[in-house]
Amino acid sequence: MSNIVKVINLLTLLFFSPKTFGQENKIDLKVETSKRIFLLTESVGAVYSNTWYAYKLDNGEIALISEGKSKEIRSFINFNCENENYILLASTNFGYNITPEEFKKLVPKRAIDLGKNIQCN
Repeated sequence: MSNIVKVINLLTLLFFSPKTFGQENKIDLKVETSKRIFLLTESVGAVYSNTWYAYKLDNGEIALISEGKSKEIRSFINFNCENENYILLASTNFGYNITPEEFKKLVPKRAIDLGKNIQCN
């Protein structure tokens, strides 16, 4: 699939809405919550946690989502099923864009591996 087609597909899946109160750079990445698949719970301190979910999108890509105290990650990923590589199409934390490097630091490898298993199996 060409890059332009991927971008068009991604934009049709995403609903970008500017936030109010001076947060113009903040965006929402929306997915249909009825299709979520539980991946894992990540402990944060003594009493808090982040729960990770995956969504298999109609175009075969995966959305990785976290809900919790310290992270609110929304990421769209296309995995290469033959090796460890993936393409990070879009990712936010608390509504703000994050880089691929930040994504690698914030997202547990186990959540990424489980998301790949969902896409590739």
